[in-house]
Amino acid sequence: MNFKDKVVFITGGAGYIGGDTAYAFAKNGAKIALCDINMDALNKQLERLKEFNVQVKGYVIDVTDSNSVNSVVDEVIK
Repeated sequence: MNFKDKVVFITGGAGYIGGDTAYAFAKNGAKIALCDINMDALNKQLERLKEFNVQVKGYVIDVTDSNSVNSVVDEVIK
């Protein structure tokens, strides 16, 4: 499957499920907006995704805070 023209927004991206989901999409060419509250763990996942040479950006986000979510969504859309 080819996701080259798609942007995937993943919350919990530093965890196992989110990280593996990002890995699968990146492997298939998607651009990734990887979000998590834990910046250190997020950075480890971002390093892991570099091998696919796709556009990946990490965002610190608290999904319990609508302002945090709205801010990141707005940035990703731009």
